[in-house]
Amino acid sequence: ALSGCLSYDDSPTTHWNAHSQAGIPVKTRLRGDDSGFRFFFIGTSPSEQTAIDRLYAAAEKEGYKLEGSPYSFQNMYSETSGFLYPFIGYGYLTVSADLYKYDYKGKWNTSAFVKHYLNHLEAYLDPNGGIDYQDFSNTTSYWGGGLASTYFWGQHTQLRLSYEYALRLPTSRELFGSGDDIERGNSDLKPESSNNINVSVTTTPIDMNGHRLTVDAAFQYREINDYIRRTTNNDSGRASSQNDGRVRNLGTDWGIRYTWKDIFFIGGNFSYIDMRSLTKYVTGTQQESKNYKERIPAIPYMYGNGEAGLTLRNVFMKGATLDIHYMMNYIQKFSYEWNVYQNEEYDIPTQFSHDLFVSYNFGKKSEFTVSAECTNIFDARLYDNFKMQKPGRAFAVKFGYSFMK
Repeated sequence: ALSGCLSYDDSPTTHWNAHSQAGIPVKTRLRGDDSGFRFFFIGTSPSEQTAIDRLYAAAEKEGYKLEGSPYSFQNMYSETSGFLYPFIGYGYLTVSADLYKYDYKGKWNTSAFVKHYLNHLEAYLDPNGGIDYQDFSNTTSYWGGGLASTYFWGQHTQLRLSYEYALRLPTSRELFGSGDDIERGNSDLKPESSNNINVSVTTTPIDMNGHRLTVDAAFQYREINDYIRRTTNNDSGRASSQNDGRVRNLGTDWGIRYTWKDIFFIGGNFSYIDMRSLTKYVTGTQQESKNYKERIPAIPYMYGNGEAGLTLRNVFMKGATLDIHYMMNYIQKFSYEWNVYQNEEYDIPTQFSHDLFVSYNFGKKSEFTVSAECTNIFDARLYDNFKMQKPGRAFAVKFGYSFMK
C-alpha cells in the first residue's frame, strides 16, 4: 500500500484484522486516500458492532488513517440461529472528507476535517414477512467533522487525541426489515448522532535484538443522541430497531503484545464499556424513566481476549512454513434486558472459549496450503447478545492451491 493510502484487500483476513472480537474475521474492501474515500464493510457477524470497533482500532495502530463512522456499513445477510438468510436489497454509503493537516517537525500533527454523508438504500420485500413484496428506498444526507492530533514523545511513544461529530445511519434491514418476518423494519428511525472524544497512547518500551513489547491504552467518551437499539420480542423472538434518546458511553481499552522476531508472539486485550441511558423522562410525559442511568442492555460491558502464535520454517521439508495460533475469548455476564427487571432469566452467563488454528504452507513456490482449525475446543456454552445459543465445538480442514505463485 502507498503511504497514506488504503489499498484494496479482498482476502478473508489481513494481518491487522484477523483478530476481531471472538476471533471473527471481518472482510474489508477499502480504497481511497487521506483526503476522502469511499469504504464498504462486509462482516461475518453483522450483529456485533464491537468487531468493527476492533477492526478500526487495529488498522489505526498499523498507521492507516480512517475517517467515517465504523458503524456505517451495509449488511447483505441477516444472521439468525447460526444460519444465513438472503436479504433482497442493496445500498451504498459515501463519506467524503475535506482534510486540513498541520505537521510540526514530524513530531506533532493535527488534522481538521469536514465530512458529508450520503446514504442510499433500496430493498424489495414485505416488511411484515408476508408475500406482499414492494419496492422501498431511502436517501439521506448529513454533515459531520472533527479534529485529530498525534504527538510522538521520544522514539517509542505516540499520544493521540481526537474529537468528532459523527453519524451512524440506519441500514436497510433496520428501516425495511429482513423480509422473512425475523426482523421488522422501522421507517421512522432517525440517524444516530454523537460527539466523540478519544484519548490513546501506544508505547514500545522494548524494541531490540528481535524482541518487541507494545502496550496500548485508550479512553473514549461518547454522547449519543437518537441511539439506535435493536430489541427482540420475548414471545415471538422477532427483532426490530428503535431510537432510544440520549446515551452516554465511557470506555477504556488496554492491550499488550510481545513478539520475538517473526517466530513467536503473545498478547491480549481488555475492554470495559459503561454505556448508560440518559433519557430521564418517558417520552411525552414528565414521569421519570425507570431506565434512567441504567446500563444499555444486550451489549457486553467487559470482555477481553488473549492469543499466542508460533511460526516454524523448514518443517518436514525445505521452504515449508508451519503456523500455530491459539486464541482465548472472555465475555463477562451481562443482561439482554434492562437491569430494572432484576430477572436472572435475562442474564447471559460469563463466557470463555478457546480456539486453535494450524496451517502448513509448502511446495516449490509455496503454492500448497493445508489448514485446520478447532473452535470452542472445550465445547463451552456460548450465546449471542440476546441469549441465542451459538454452535458448540467445531472442526474444519481446508486445502488450498495458489495459481499466482
